[in-house]
Amino acid sequence: MVYKVLFALVMLVILTPGISHSQWGGSNHKDNIDCSVASLTLTDAATEYSYTFPRTTGNLAVKGRTSAAFQYCWTSAGSGTTYVTVPAGSQWYLESLNLRHKRITYFQSATAGLVLEIEYCTHDKQ
Repeated sequence: MVYKVLFALVMLVILTPGISHSQWGGSNHKDNIDCSVASLTLTDAATEYSYTFPRTTGNLAVKGRTSAAFQYCWTSAGSGTTYVTVPAGSQWYLESLNLRHKRITYFQSATAGLVLEIEYCTHDKQ
């Protein structure tokens, strides 16, 4: 429980629009942070769907709107074989990213109609 509360507070700071990198413990470089929310519906079970994160994505979090597991991977046709499973009721998050070369993420679920809630922050280094 303490971990969930601490994570929520950390994500609140990280995902607050307009906050600079130095305000959340970063270096002397100032970043303009913009956060966005999107959704991706996995209409059919066991079918791969892709989502392209902006090149400047720094942090991301993905969870199922309902309690169903989903899988993700970084290569096409890999989500059925070379993937990571996010258990039902959990979320996947990454911080301090540099997605210059890996912007497309592939998702699938054994549950048809699963809606993934996607939250990400981008930065524009000044």
